[in-house]
Amino acid sequence: MSSILKDVIGFLKNFSHIDLLLYMAILVLIILVVSLIYIIRISDQEEPEETEDVNLKDVVKTIENNEPSTIDLTNYENEQEEKAIISYDELLKRKEEKNINYNEEKVIDEGVRVRQISLDKIKNHSKNINSKYQKEEEFLAYLKELSSIK
Repeated sequence: MSSILKDVIGFLKNFSHIDLLLYMAILVLIILVVSLIYIIRISDQEEPEETEDVNLKDVVKTIENNEPSTIDLTNYENEQEEKAIISYDELLKRKEEKNINYNEEKVIDEGVRVRQISLDKIKNHSKNINSKYQKEEEFLAYLKELSSIK
């Protein structure tokens, strides 16, 4: 052992003061990095703060019961709403409409329900859409006719 110790001391004597200082600085930096990693791991393993239990059913009920608040529109927004193809109010009305009606419903094996869809409302709806956009369609037809003349 004493020969190993003499070899290490002889090795260290060959270094200059700047070399020893650099090696000590690197050793200190390695110790700091290792301790930082250890601290980060310990902080990740800590128990999270207890949060208050939230009942999702209550949250859903409050959301369903609250009506959307009215929004005060600026002049620009009012103008855009008037120029829009479909307004926000129309979208809200259509959301509430149920477009599918069923004529009859049958239950077959293992609780599978089969429903027959009523097409009456769909036909009436398509007639209303056609009457709404008839002027636009006529205008497009005139434009096509005009472009074919050139």
